[in-house]
Amino acid sequence: MNYSKIFNDKAAVLIPTVNPGPELKKLVLNLGKSKFIKNFTRQPKIVVVDDGSHKKESIEILKQIALLPNLEVFRHYKNKGKGKAIKTGLLKLRKDVNFIVTADSDGQHAPDDILKVLIECITSNKYVLGSRNLSSILVPFKSRLGNVLTSILFYLSTGKKIEDTQTGLRGIPQAYFDLFIEIDGDRYEYEFSALLEATKVDIVSTIPIQTIYFENNKGSNFRPVKDSFLIYFLFLRYFYIAFCISVIDLVAIYIATIIFPFTYSFLIIRLISAHIYFYLMKTKVFKSEGKIYFQLSLFYLFSLLNIFISWITFDQIFFVAGNNFFIGYFAGVVIMFFVNFFIQKHIIFKRKNV
Repeated sequence: MNYSKIFNDKAAVLIPTVNPGPELKKLVLNLGKSKFIKNFTRQPKIVVVDDGSHKKESIEILKQIALLPNLEVFRHYKNKGKGKAIKTGLLKLRKDVNFIVTADSDGQHAPDDILKVLIECITSNKYVLGSRNLSSILVPFKSRLGNVLTSILFYLSTGKKIEDTQTGLRGIPQAYFDLFIEIDGDRYEYEFSALLEATKVDIVSTIPIQTIYFENNKGSNFRPVKDSFLIYFLFLRYFYIAFCISVIDLVAIYIATIIFPFTYSFLIIRLISAHIYFYLMKTKVFKSEGKIYFQLSLFYLFSLLNIFISWITFDQIFFVAGNNFFIGYFAGVVIMFFVNFFIQKHIIFKRKNV
């Protein structure tokens, strides 16, 4: 990266916070002293979104920084979550700046790194992640474990490897402001959802940043159990709906093969359940706004493959070989479960490039 280039773009640093400590004041003061500030003909604006702080000392810090030039503080009077705070900042800034970099308020992001991510975002016009070295001994166990799990899930979903999926240091080009404002989720799951959305249009870039933690990440408001569940819930939606449809499908086919012991009973039930499955995947899981006729056509095409493989597997194991009903049923289901997720994610409900 060429850090000697001068930029005339309108840019901003967006900092969501709740009950901040002195690290926030130190951060906003030191941003103007960064060695990279000289790369900007106009200093990036700083916007702090207070997500319902209630501690007396935190409110005092927010009052103090609100008096600083080129800095503005917006407030949620009730805690709404980090994701909602970021959306508020995007809404306030989307018409005034071309690029935004989000950063945490607990001192984990060095001023130089914040501006490096912003410079990379401007240069590449991509969604940029500041990636920490998670193998460092400085990283607390819960943070390392959480990142490993989300990185695995992210890879299974997208086929792409990103080591630091939970970084809060991210550069966002203006072309994607509206997209990120509309993303579901208001708490820590929001950033993971944003990463998934960005990956759909192939706009993700990463650059290394310093790994900074204080007192085993004591200042973080991340709730390991509850917030991790919110992050993983994005994937659990798919598994839950697919599981429910499979149970209904299983019961219906089982009853049908008893009353009407013919292979066509399997096909009729599977056709009905397939349309219910399509509707739920489109509206509840991938929440796609693509043209339904085009997506349904693709779905039909791949459903033929799905039904054919499931039917042949079931027919050969149950009717021909005379094996257990459940073995015949689940052999096809397990194979197609993972194949279907990949096809839906990357082909049927794939988001078009912005």
